[in-house]
Amino acid sequence: MLNTEKKIHSNINFNDLLEGLDHSSILAMTDTKGVITFVNSKFCDLSQYSEDELIGKTHKLINSGHHPPGFFKELWGTIASGQVWKGEICNRAKDGSLYWVDSTIVPLKEEDGGIKAYLAIRHDITKQKNVEMQLKNTLHELSEQKMALDASNIVAITDSKGVIEYVNEKFCEISKFSKDELIGKTHSIINSGFHGNKFFTDMWKTISSGQVWQGEIKNKAKDSSYYWVDTTIVPFCNESGRPEKYIAIRKDITDKKQTEIEVEKQRATAVYSEKMASLGELTAGIAHELGNPLGAMRGRMEMLLFEAEKSNIEPEKVKDLMNRSIGLIDRMSKIIKGLRSYARDASGDPFVQTSINSLVSDILDFSWEKFRKLGVEVHVSGLDEEHLVECREAEVGQVIVNLINNACDAVKDQSDRWVRVELCSNTNKVFIQVTDSGPGIPDDLKEKILKPFFTTKPVGQGTGLGLSITKSILDAHQGHLTLDEASQNTKFVVELPKQRKD
Repeated sequence: MLNTEKKIHSNINFNDLLEGLDHSSILAMTDTKGVITFVNSKFCDLSQYSEDELIGKTHKLINSGHHPPGFFKELWGTIASGQVWKGEICNRAKDGSLYWVDSTIVPLKEEDGGIKAYLAIRHDITKQKNVEMQLKNTLHELSEQKMALDASNIVAITDSKGVIEYVNEKFCEISKFSKDELIGKTHSIINSGFHGNKFFTDMWKTISSGQVWQGEIKNKAKDSSYYWVDTTIVPFCNESGRPEKYIAIRKDITDKKQTEIEVEKQRATAVYSEKMASLGELTAGIAHELGNPLGAMRGRMEMLLFEAEKSNIEPEKVKDLMNRSIGLIDRMSKIIKGLRSYARDASGDPFVQTSINSLVSDILDFSWEKFRKLGVEVHVSGLDEEHLVECREAEVGQVIVNLINNACDAVKDQSDRWVRVELCSNTNKVFIQVTDSGPGIPDDLKEKILKPFFTTKPVGQGTGLGLSITKSILDAHQGHLTLDEASQNTKFVVELPKQRKD
């Protein structure tokens, strides 16, 4: 058997073998000291050195410095002992670029077993190594990003059915559940019951279609405490576009939400205070407006009683007295209705079609006595045409009261005292203009006039919230409040859409 193998090997021409390798591999031959004695054209092409530049040199010429000294020490120890060495080497070309080769170095032996030369057979693996390095760098970056994500966010990964597969420590900390208690469950384990079914139906509809969902969610921890998270859910889709997993990245916004709640409470308190301040100013007028018709109605009832006692009742006279009494009662009801609407919190009321004409008329009814006492003339125009707006009636009523009261207060100490209320509209909008006889707002106050807690009234006579509340109400109605700077007098313009846009 051994003789047969020797016979086959003896029939192989070394030059033929070298020629075959020359077509497929990068070849180099060195003497026992590592001095290059032969290179093929592929070696020259890859290293960018000519044959003359390489012959007589060692491989230090293309040393990239990438490998530590121990690398080559181990390589030389292997081949010097007569063994074949295999490995990947990073070299440097003449232009300074790096390239990688998969190398096999074969010791060529004399008949007595001594080494006479080394044949290095290499293959260019630069592209493969670049891909590997890019992948390695990407994995490293992903690892760092994951660490950063875990350090700053609440993270959970679920399968396509919403079953939790991974949670980080921050998820456990805020939910007060352990990983073992969360893995394998759905997020229903932390459902607070705050959000309706439609909220989660819409969320699942979004992410199951492959889109990112963002929103704020109120959850319930293991100890029954509540917490809020700002949530982004990202679907990971397969080749067909169907989500296979979802990653939820959350931030704890509990403190922010609690602050918002406190601010809303303060806003409600401020609104109530502002209303009460306005109502205090209107009390005298309301008492007068109710007192006059009550007195008149009592007088007519006494006349009716007197006629009845005479037993000489005139039907037409009785009818006239009763009609007048009914009219007075209707007027008082109107005033009371307006007062009740204005005094309550209407922020939760539905938006309904409302006659701005009737609203202005009602407000002027229970404001009239204040104007009379202060000697302020009130002029109204635009009531001959109906102006309908989809709104919260009581809130828009508050807007009108604030503007009229402010106008009245602004001119009460002037020699020329008047307030003008004008209604007009176009195809899409209704405009309420309130003008007073004042000379206008000074330039240095125009930017401040709508800001909270800013007031030009003396200390104790205003909260500075009237116009800012008015603006916030109009924002909720998709409307606007502007100061007409072109007017010679102080003129505020309320703009309301006839129909709100969803």
